[in-house]
Amino acid sequence: MQDAFSVPDDLYHCLWKWVQEFADESNVLLSTLASCLPNATTNVINNVADFAEFWYPLYIDFLLDLPIIDPYSERCRFIEQCRIHFARNPGALKLIDDFEANYTPDKALFYYSCEGFIYRLVNRALRQQAIDGITSFRFLLHDIRD
Repeated sequence: MQDAFSVPDDLYHCLWKWVQEFADESNVLLSTLASCLPNATTNVINNVADFAEFWYPLYIDFLLDLPIIDPYSERCRFIEQCRIHFARNPGALKLIDDFEANYTPDKALFYYSCEGFIYRLVNRALRQQAIDGITSFRFLLHDIRD
């Protein structure tokens, strides 16, 4: 459930509460937010942006720790998205066909490291912190890690 806020101060206090709860649960010093007091007038957007530097690696760890319930479905969804993205690139489509036919979890690092579409997509999504893109190839990151 998401809250709706009509008063900016209510949003600020709710965000501040969530950040404090997270800090308490994780035992992590949030030095980027240490100077922000709940009653101080601050720019919430800047504070959230500062927090993103801390949040992103935790998000990746969280994604990798989540169990993959149906790896076949995740892989099929990834392949479908790749076909759409590379629809006008016959060379990439051939590599996608090969990936679809031959991929197994023990070949994850091979497919990531070989010249082709996977390396470019994965690195672009990680660099841009594109959450939708990262979740679409989570199975691959999981297989590489294991």
